Amino acid sequence: MTVPSADFVPVVPQDFSPFGRWFAAAFRLFGEGAAVWIGQGLIALAIIGPFLLAGMAAAMMDYLRMQHPFTTPVLIGVDMLRALITVGLTAGMTHTALKQLRGEPVRVADLFAAGRFYLPLLLLTIISIIMLVFGCALCCIPGILVSGLLVPTVPLLMDRRTGVWKTLGLCIRIARQNLLLFSIYSLVWLVIYGVGAGTVVGIVFALPLVILSSAVAYYDLTYGISDTPGIPGAPAMPPAPPYQPPPMAP
Repeated sequence: MTVPSADFVPVVPQDFSPFGRWFAAAFRLFGEGAAVWIGQGLIALAIIGPFLLAGMAAAMMDYLRMQHPFTTPVLIGVDMLRALITVGLTAGMTHTALKQLRGEPVRVADLFAAGRFYLPLLLLTIISIIMLVFGCALCCIPGILVSGLLVPTVPLLMDRRTGVWKTLGLCIRIARQNLLLFSIYSLVWLVIYGVGAGTVVGIVFALPLVILSSAVAYYDLTYGISDTPGIPGAPAMPPAPPYQPPPMAP
Protein backbone atom coordinates (compact mmCIF):
# COMPACT_ATOMS: atom_id res chain seq x y z
CA MET A 1 0.00 0.00 0.00
CA THR A 2 1.37 3.38 -1.05
CA VAL A 3 0.76 6.38 1.14
CA PRO A 4 -0.48 9.37 -0.92
CA SER A 5 1.57 12.51 -1.23
CA ALA A 6 1.45 14.91 1.68
CA ASP A 7 -0.60 17.39 -0.39
CA PHE A 8 -3.23 14.90 -1.60
CA VAL A 9 -6.80 16.07 -0.92
CA PRO A 10 -9.42 13.37 -1.60
CA VAL A 11 -12.79 14.22 -3.10
CA VAL A 12 -15.58 14.04 -0.52
CA PRO A 13 -19.06 12.92 -1.66
CA GLN A 14 -21.58 15.74 -1.57
CA ASP A 15 -24.28 13.67 0.11
CA PHE A 16 -24.58 11.64 3.33
CA SER A 17 -23.78 8.26 1.77
CA PRO A 18 -20.48 7.87 3.70
CA PHE A 19 -22.17 8.37 7.09
CA GLY A 20 -23.71 4.92 7.43
CA ARG A 21 -20.68 3.22 5.90
CA TRP A 22 -18.27 4.89 8.32
CA PHE A 23 -20.53 4.27 11.29
CA ALA A 24 -20.98 0.58 10.47
CA ALA A 25 -17.27 0.13 9.70
CA ALA A 26 -16.22 1.54 13.08
CA PHE A 27 -18.44 -0.92 14.94
CA ARG A 28 -17.41 -3.79 12.66
CA LEU A 29 -13.71 -3.14 13.27
CA PHE A 30 -14.33 -2.94 17.00
CA GLY A 31 -16.12 -6.29 16.89
CA GLU A 32 -13.41 -7.96 14.82
CA GLY A 33 -10.68 -6.77 17.17
CA ALA A 34 -12.80 -6.85 20.33
CA ALA A 35 -10.16 -8.52 22.49
CA VAL A 36 -7.57 -5.88 21.59
CA TRP A 37 -9.92 -2.92 21.78
CA ILE A 38 -11.47 -3.94 25.08
CA GLY A 39 -7.97 -4.60 26.44
CA GLN A 40 -6.86 -1.12 25.42
CA GLY A 41 -10.12 0.33 26.73
CA LEU A 42 -9.58 -1.28 30.12
CA ILE A 43 -6.09 0.21 30.29
CA ALA A 44 -7.54 3.60 29.38
CA LEU A 45 -10.19 3.18 32.09
CA ALA A 46 -7.56 2.33 34.69
CA ILE A 47 -5.54 5.43 33.73
CA ILE A 48 -8.16 8.13 33.21
CA GLY A 49 -11.05 6.64 35.21
CA PRO A 50 -9.82 8.16 38.50
CA PHE A 51 -9.64 11.59 36.83
CA LEU A 52 -13.23 11.28 35.62
CA LEU A 53 -14.36 10.26 39.10
CA ALA A 54 -12.49 13.20 40.62
CA GLY A 55 -14.29 15.55 38.24
CA MET A 56 -17.65 14.08 39.17
CA ALA A 57 -16.85 14.39 42.87
CA ALA A 58 -15.91 18.04 42.44
CA ALA A 59 -19.12 18.72 40.51
CA MET A 60 -21.14 17.06 43.27
CA MET A 61 -19.40 19.12 45.94
CA ASP A 62 -20.17 22.28 44.00
CA TYR A 63 -23.82 21.24 43.64
CA LEU A 64 -24.06 20.62 47.39
CA ARG A 65 -22.23 23.90 48.08
CA MET A 66 -19.41 21.99 49.76
CA GLN A 67 -16.71 23.32 47.45
CA HIS A 68 -13.37 24.06 49.14
CA PRO A 69 -11.36 27.13 48.00
CA PHE A 70 -8.69 24.80 46.61
CA THR A 71 -11.15 22.63 44.67
CA THR A 72 -11.09 24.71 41.48
CA PRO A 73 -7.29 24.93 41.00
CA VAL A 74 -6.93 21.25 41.90
CA LEU A 75 -9.67 20.35 39.43
CA ILE A 76 -7.99 22.38 36.69
CA GLY A 77 -4.72 20.60 37.37
CA VAL A 78 -6.44 17.21 37.28
CA ASP A 79 -8.11 18.05 33.96
CA MET A 80 -4.81 19.18 32.45
CA LEU A 81 -3.09 15.99 33.55
CA ARG A 82 -5.95 13.90 32.16
CA ALA A 83 -5.68 15.74 28.84
CA LEU A 84 -1.93 15.07 28.65
CA ILE A 85 -2.51 11.37 29.27
CA THR A 86 -5.40 11.19 26.82
CA VAL A 87 -3.15 12.48 24.02
CA GLY A 88 -0.90 9.46 24.50
CA LEU A 89 -3.86 7.08 24.54
CA THR A 90 -5.23 8.68 21.38
CA ALA A 91 -1.91 8.21 19.61
CA GLY A 92 -1.72 4.55 20.57
CA MET A 93 -5.32 3.75 19.64
CA THR A 94 -5.06 5.59 16.32
CA HIS A 95 -1.90 3.61 15.56
CA THR A 96 -3.87 0.43 16.29
CA ALA A 97 -6.81 1.53 14.14
CA LEU A 98 -4.60 2.32 11.14
CA LYS A 99 -2.86 -1.06 11.47
CA GLN A 100 -6.21 -2.84 11.55
CA LEU A 101 -7.46 -0.90 8.53
CA ARG A 102 -4.35 -1.96 6.62
CA GLY A 103 -5.07 -5.58 7.41
CA GLU A 104 -2.12 -5.92 9.79
CA PRO A 105 -2.36 -7.87 13.06
CA VAL A 106 -3.02 -5.69 16.11
CA ARG A 107 -2.11 -6.17 19.77
CA VAL A 108 -3.00 -4.54 23.06
CA ALA A 109 0.66 -3.46 23.27
CA ASP A 110 0.12 -1.24 20.20
CA LEU A 111 -1.37 1.24 22.64
CA PHE A 112 2.19 2.09 23.70
CA ALA A 113 3.83 1.94 20.27
CA ALA A 114 3.19 5.48 19.03
CA GLY A 115 5.28 7.54 21.43
CA ARG A 116 7.07 9.34 18.59
CA PHE A 117 3.78 11.06 17.70
CA TYR A 118 3.13 12.37 21.21
CA LEU A 119 4.59 15.87 20.85
CA PRO A 120 3.05 16.60 17.42
CA LEU A 121 -0.32 15.36 18.67
CA LEU A 122 0.00 17.40 21.86
CA LEU A 123 0.51 20.56 19.82
CA LEU A 124 -2.31 19.54 17.48
CA THR A 125 -4.58 18.97 20.49
CA ILE A 126 -3.78 22.38 22.00
CA ILE A 127 -4.53 24.15 18.72
CA SER A 128 -7.72 22.11 18.25
CA ILE A 129 -8.92 23.01 21.76
CA ILE A 130 -8.30 26.71 21.09
CA MET A 131 -10.28 26.45 17.83
CA LEU A 132 -13.13 24.63 19.60
CA VAL A 133 -13.25 27.12 22.47
CA PHE A 134 -13.32 30.01 20.03
CA GLY A 135 -16.06 28.33 17.99
CA CYS A 136 -18.17 27.53 21.06
CA ALA A 137 -17.70 31.08 22.34
CA LEU A 138 -19.38 32.37 19.20
CA CYS A 139 -22.25 29.91 19.50
CA CYS A 140 -22.91 26.20 19.81
CA ILE A 141 -23.26 25.69 16.04
CA PRO A 142 -19.85 27.17 15.11
CA GLY A 143 -18.31 24.89 17.74
CA ILE A 144 -19.93 21.85 16.10
CA LEU A 145 -18.70 22.99 12.68
CA VAL A 146 -15.16 23.33 14.02
CA SER A 147 -15.34 19.81 15.44
CA GLY A 148 -16.34 18.62 11.97
CA LEU A 149 -13.27 20.26 10.44
CA LEU A 150 -11.06 18.34 12.88
CA VAL A 151 -12.44 14.81 12.26
CA PRO A 152 -9.53 13.45 10.15
CA THR A 153 -6.67 15.33 11.84
CA VAL A 154 -5.06 12.63 14.01
CA PRO A 155 -5.07 9.71 11.54
CA LEU A 156 -3.92 12.02 8.74
CA LEU A 157 -0.95 13.27 10.75
CA MET A 158 0.05 9.75 11.81
CA ASP A 159 -0.45 8.14 8.39
CA ARG A 160 1.21 10.77 6.21
CA ARG A 161 3.67 12.05 8.84
CA THR A 162 2.76 15.63 7.96
CA GLY A 163 3.53 18.51 10.30
CA VAL A 164 0.88 19.99 12.57
CA TRP A 165 0.09 23.09 10.49
CA LYS A 166 0.02 21.18 7.22
CA THR A 167 -2.28 18.58 8.81
CA LEU A 168 -4.73 21.27 9.93
CA GLY A 169 -4.67 22.90 6.49
CA LEU A 170 -5.32 19.61 4.73
CA CYS A 171 -8.13 18.66 7.11
CA ILE A 172 -9.87 21.97 6.55
CA ARG A 173 -9.59 21.51 2.78
CA ILE A 174 -11.02 17.98 3.08
CA ALA A 175 -13.84 18.64 5.53
CA ARG A 176 -15.09 21.90 4.04
CA GLN A 177 -16.11 19.99 0.89
CA ASN A 178 -19.04 18.60 2.91
CA LEU A 179 -18.84 20.27 6.29
CA LEU A 180 -22.37 19.27 7.26
CA LEU A 181 -21.51 15.57 6.88
CA PHE A 182 -18.38 15.85 9.02
CA SER A 183 -20.09 18.04 11.64
CA ILE A 184 -23.04 15.69 12.17
CA TYR A 185 -20.70 12.68 12.15
CA SER A 186 -18.52 14.34 14.78
CA LEU A 187 -21.53 15.37 16.89
CA VAL A 188 -22.89 11.81 17.00
CA TRP A 189 -19.57 10.43 18.19
CA LEU A 190 -19.12 13.22 20.73
CA VAL A 191 -22.47 12.24 22.23
CA ILE A 192 -21.41 8.58 22.32
CA TYR A 193 -18.15 9.51 24.02
CA GLY A 194 -19.96 11.78 26.47
CA VAL A 195 -22.31 8.97 27.48
CA GLY A 196 -19.35 6.62 27.91
CA ALA A 197 -17.35 9.12 29.96
CA GLY A 198 -20.44 9.95 32.02
CA THR A 199 -20.73 6.34 33.14
CA VAL A 200 -16.92 6.06 33.51
CA VAL A 201 -16.97 2.31 32.78
CA GLY A 202 -18.39 3.07 29.34
CA ILE A 203 -15.06 4.63 28.39
CA VAL A 204 -13.84 1.06 27.72
CA PHE A 205 -16.04 1.01 24.61
CA ALA A 206 -16.59 4.71 23.84
CA LEU A 207 -12.96 5.81 23.50
CA PRO A 208 -11.91 3.04 21.06
CA LEU A 209 -15.06 3.58 18.99
CA VAL A 210 -14.45 7.33 18.73
CA ILE A 211 -10.85 6.71 17.64
CA LEU A 212 -12.03 4.16 15.08
CA SER A 213 -14.66 6.58 13.75
CA SER A 214 -12.03 9.16 12.87
CA ALA A 215 -9.62 6.60 11.40
CA VAL A 216 -12.36 5.01 9.26
CA ALA A 217 -13.46 8.37 7.82
CA TYR A 218 -9.88 9.31 6.92
CA TYR A 219 -9.02 5.88 5.55
CA ASP A 220 -12.15 5.60 3.41
CA LEU A 221 -11.54 8.96 1.76
CA THR A 222 -7.84 8.27 1.22
CA TYR A 223 -7.75 4.59 0.24
CA GLY A 224 -11.37 3.40 0.15
CA ILE A 225 -12.68 0.96 2.74
CA SER A 226 -14.08 -1.29 0.02
CA ASP A 227 -10.46 -2.42 -0.51
CA THR A 228 -9.88 -3.11 3.16
CA PRO A 229 -10.18 -6.64 4.59
CA GLY A 230 -12.70 -6.92 7.39
CA ILE A 231 -14.93 -4.04 6.30
CA PRO A 232 -18.50 -4.83 5.14
CA GLY A 233 -18.51 -5.44 1.39
CA ALA A 234 -14.74 -5.80 1.11
CA PRO A 235 -13.45 -8.52 -1.21
CA ALA A 236 -10.99 -11.13 0.00
CA MET A 237 -7.43 -9.89 -0.41
CA PRO A 238 -3.99 -11.48 -0.18
CA PRO A 239 -1.69 -10.33 2.63
CA ALA A 240 -0.68 -6.72 2.12
CA PRO A 241 2.99 -5.91 1.51
CA PRO A 242 4.89 -4.38 4.43
CA TYR A 243 3.73 -0.86 5.16
CA GLN A 244 6.34 1.75 4.31
CA PRO A 245 5.56 5.01 6.11
CA PRO A 246 6.81 8.28 4.70
CA PRO A 247 9.48 10.19 6.64
CA MET A 248 8.27 12.32 9.52
CA ALA A 249 7.91 15.99 8.63
CA PRO A 250 9.95 18.42 10.75
